[in-house]
Amino acid sequence: MSKKPTYEALVQRIHELENEQKRLQRTIKKLKVREERLDIAMSVKNEGIWDWNLETDEVQFDNRYYTMAEYEPDEFPHALEEFQSRVHQDDLDLVMERAFKYIFGKSDRFLAEFRFRKKDGKWIWIQATGKIVKRDKIGKPIRFVGTHADITERKRTEEDLRRSEAVLAETQRIAGLGSWEYHLETKKIKWSDETYRIAGREKRDIENLDQYLRIVHPDDKTLLSEAIEKSISEKVPYEIELRHLKPDGTYNHTLTRGKPIVEGNEVIKFVGSVLDITHRKRAEEALQRATKLKSIGTLAGGIAHDFNNLLTGIFGNVELARILTTDKKVSEYLEKTLNTIERAQSLTGQLLTFAKGGAPITKIQNLVPFLQETAAFALSGSIVSCRFDIEEDLWHCNVDIHQICQAIDNIIINAQQAMPTGGTIDISAKNVVLNQGDYAEILPGKYVELAIQDYGIGIPEVYLSRIFDPFFSTKTKGHGIGLSTTYSIITRHGGTINVESKPGKGTTFYVYLPASDKALVESKNIYDNEHCGSGTFVIMDDEAVVRENLGDMLKLFGYSVIRLENGADAVKLFSEFSLGNQQIVGMIFDLTVPGGMGGKEAIEQIRLQCKRTPVFVASGYTEDPVMASPEDYGFTASIKKPYKIKELIAILNKHMK
Repeated sequence: MSKKPTYEALVQRIHELENEQKRLQRTIKKLKVREERLDIAMSVKNEGIWDWNLETDEVQFDNRYYTMAEYEPDEFPHALEEFQSRVHQDDLDLVMERAFKYIFGKSDRFLAEFRFRKKDGKWIWIQATGKIVKRDKIGKPIRFVGTHADITERKRTEEDLRRSEAVLAETQRIAGLGSWEYHLETKKIKWSDETYRIAGREKRDIENLDQYLRIVHPDDKTLLSEAIEKSISEKVPYEIELRHLKPDGTYNHTLTRGKPIVEGNEVIKFVGSVLDITHRKRAEEALQRATKLKSIGTLAGGIAHDFNNLLTGIFGNVELARILTTDKKVSEYLEKTLNTIERAQSLTGQLLTFAKGGAPITKIQNLVPFLQETAAFALSGSIVSCRFDIEEDLWHCNVDIHQICQAIDNIIINAQQAMPTGGTIDISAKNVVLNQGDYAEILPGKYVELAIQDYGIGIPEVYLSRIFDPFFSTKTKGHGIGLSTTYSIITRHGGTINVESKPGKGTTFYVYLPASDKALVESKNIYDNEHCGSGTFVIMDDEAVVRENLGDMLKLFGYSVIRLENGADAVKLFSEFSLGNQQIVGMIFDLTVPGGMGGKEAIEQIRLQCKRTPVFVASGYTEDPVMASPEDYGFTASIKKPYKIKELIAILNKHMK
């Protein structure tokens, strides 16, 4: 039988219970404070709590979880299936996959983002996190607790940012303007998509300063270094032009701007932009080249014109001597002399082509036969062969075929000289349609592209921008007007020419000629070996050697000849013959007479008196529209100085009755 507690013991026990009750009350109070704080924190973060019993698949949610999706507390059952039915079907598999990876130890944390259907049917974005808080005796997870946070606003912000970045990227693409960042401490570089496109690089190619410097042209690295140093020391932006190496081995031109970002008094990084100005640089180079051609053409054209007058006389006299001589040995020497004169004529012809006298006299042509014949002639006797790849139904072009053949001949000769040990030149021709901006110097539209590729020594990059300059040549025997002439011919046809080259690998010239939709007109051969005539023929030319030689040729044909120095005398003579009922059967006028009346002015007055008399215009220049369209100005036809006797025969046979 137990002993009854004493009064004092009972009082002591009551006192202990009272103290325990106070401790419990304080604990409850602290728990309430903590609960309130947790509730406030969860409210601020807009998060709800979930508790998943992995053995029963029952999921408990706190009230905030329900109200976050605008449900009433306990409005839907606490079953996993009920939760899953409210997750967007496009997100459910990912959420459950990540949950089970964590539960089974294949991932060290659980984090998932998904769309959750609200009571009104709209969707909110949820970010779920969780942790295993209880396991059974063998370590199997049995309780999984976590939070759901409403991240809808964050997702909207991210989507707005993504759209803004997409708009920015598209704007940069349209403008051809890229952006970049460079951090001084880490030397890390960040480029926009457009910057990578401008450089022709992949994102992994350029991530730091060392990688970037590898693509900067060696001659531009000092300029870049000095610009950055000045910007850092003076805290000012910079703007420079740089060339960047592309994967295909070519360089593009860029306008690069940089601005230092300062914290405290230290520059921590640069931000900037890069603009592709390759087309602009090409246009500037084309303008500079055209300016050079124009200035030097004035001098070269004048000299060549005067020289052509002399050649006309020399040519004619030698041809007459060859025709009249009966000495076989003399005839051979005269033939050799004519060949030498033809070389001189070719040289002055090239001078005139890029001078003001080189305007083409065009007609619709099929380029194919001329291209093949020119290549075969240029390579005859050499150890270099030619391979063609010509598109079927190649478009026709409105060209001066003699000038185009001269231009192609110059390129092929350069290609042949670049392969002294032999090889093959690839020549292709195809139809292309150029868009606005493809080439700044020509209009968009339909073109024929001629590509002439050799596999020779190549052209050093330092010379590439100068190869079309007049009188520039890297060859000891070169006169430096071949490619200048080619450039002038192509541009005067409304086309353009570009070159790509790698030292040791070869060179490719690309020629673009405007295509024509007009029908091809086949020309007939008008040349013959002889001409017979009679009557009075008038020659007007300020050069005595031309008057004498041309007069002798016409006398050989059977004409009586009157030689005059200027157009005024020719008009006066024609009037006198008309008044005396005498007939002039034909006239040849020089187009221009320095200090006097030239053929253009004289023909106007003569046509007032007679429309029928054949009057021909002669000049070393073809730029003047009178030479291209003589009929529009009253002339019967035109002939270019210096001319051979067979060309004179051809024009007389065609127009003299």
